[in-house]
Amino acid sequence: DLLQQFSTVLFDKLDEGEPWDDYFELNTMLQ
Repeated sequence: DLLQQFSTVLFDKLDEGEPWDDYFELNTMLQ
């Protein structure tokens, strides 16, 4: 499931405290 995979990657980044740039980049790709 793409949404589940997206959520997993998102929460992994949050746990690691990575910058949100990757999130916006991924969000742009999905749209």
